[in-house]
Order: sequence, then structure tokens, then C-alpha cells
Amino acid sequence: MAKILIIEGLESLCTLCKTVLRKVNHDIVFGTTGEAGLQAAKNDQPDLIMLDLLLPDISCTEVAQKLRSMSILLDVPRIVTTTLDEIDAQAIADSLDASAVLNKPFRITAMVESLTIVLNASPQNP
Repeated sequence: MAKILIIEGLESLCTLCKTVLRKVNHDIVFGTTGEAGLQAAKNDQPDLIMLDLLLPDISCTEVAQKLRSMSILLDVPRIVTTTLDEIDAQAIADSLDASAVLNKPFRITAMVESLTIVLNASPQNP
């Protein structure tokens, strides 16, 4: 079981992801703004972060920079979610050192598969 932090601007998507991921035995915390996500990262020390590229309050780049500055989060893999086209999304994801990109709308099975792949590849989970 992994602790997954979802930083997603759409509360309904957070709720859906939380429901699905709890059914596959993950512990889920979430924030619907960048600031709430950063606070959750500090408090909960996640094993993986799902980060929306279009947050309502601060840019995903700023969130990622602040996450990097937290020494406890240096090796935490990130998956970005986005409605941007694939080329733009991949360029931003690369700049954020993201492990994967999920383009919205995504299939729930694709989300679970991506999380599983990234968690299994993480240095935290040898």
C-alpha cells in the first residue's frame, strides 16, 4: 500500500480517484489547490504525487519547485495530469521531472496502471 497525494483542481476528480485508489489498497490524501497540496505533502510524506498542470491558485511549476525544496520529497515520483495537448503536456512534465503524464479525460484503469508502474519503478519501493 502506498500513500498517494493527489493535487488536482477538480474536486470531483479528486473524489473519484480517491474512491478508486482506496479500493486497490492505497492511502489517499488530496488538495484541490497547490497550497493545500503542498501542506498535505509536508504533513503526510507521500510515496507518489499526482499533480494537475492547471491548478486554480499557483502554477504547477511553482508547486513542483516547492516540492523539490522539501528534502523529504526529493525521491518522490510525480505523475502529472492535464488537459493540454500531448506535446505541450510532455514538455512541461519533462521540466517537472515527472515520471508519467495522464491526459484528461483518462480511463481509471490507465490511472491505476500508471500509478502501479511508477510505484514499482520508484527507488523507495525496491
